[in-house]
Amino acid sequence: MYAARNAGMNADDLARIAAALVAAIAQAKTRAKTFGIDPDFREIVRQAREMHDLLTEALAENQSLSTAYLRDLSYTTGKAIDQLEALVQMPDGKTTNLPRPRPGIRST
Repeated sequence: MYAARNAGMNADDLARIAAALVAAIAQAKTRAKTFGIDPDFREIVRQAREMHDLLTEALAENQSLSTAYLRDLSYTTGKAIDQLEALVQMPDGKTTNLPRPRPGIRST
């Protein structure tokens, strides 16, 4: 049951999950640009999705720790992972559709 997994989380735990999640997304993007869509990329994306799910569950179950920043981060990273998962589904492994940062917006 998920409640037991997240019951003892505190703000430091959420911060560590959030930092690891952002780092995993950055690592996946770099991996895709450098090596294409390979097994290591797929594993990084899978782990990022698991971290995102854990963060989302923890925020839902620990309302007192749920800040606007963490909710926004959860939403934004979820969308980034959706895009990375779409790349995983590409049959040729090419990264021509890898999302590029928009001008004025820092990449995660």
